[in-house]
Amino acid sequence: MTKQLYTNLLWAAAYGIFLSIAVGSLFWVRSNVAQQFQDAQSQSDWDLWRQEAARQSQGKGPVQRRVPQSRQPPIVVLMGQHFAVCVAAVATLGSALFGTLMFLIRGAWADTTAAPYRDPVAVCDPPDTDSNV
Repeated sequence: MTKQLYTNLLWAAAYGIFLSIAVGSLFWVRSNVAQQFQDAQSQSDWDLWRQEAARQSQGKGPVQRRVPQSRQPPIVVLMGQHFAVCVAAVATLGSALFGTLMFLIRGAWADTTAAPYRDPVAVCDPPDTDSNV
């Protein structure tokens, strides 16, 4: 009974570490995005891209583009306004992935029964292919 308890505690600790790394990585990305896009240069780069997309939307470029409607880059909007959704998605999908892998690994480790023994099957003599009969 104690072996099963220790195994379950080990899996719970692994899940906690996995989820902490996944969500922590998302917070790290959010802080890097906020730091990278806080200066005026990155905003002017985005505005320049929007102007170029507007020019290409008139059919003067290699492709016809739609003008981005956001005044901020998409990653800034994603990490700013939709961060809670990102955390929920990472936690949900990460939990599903961890649960699936845990199920498969525990199933592979749990089978301790030996394979059934079967008597070897006698092989019949191969047909004689050298005769002319």
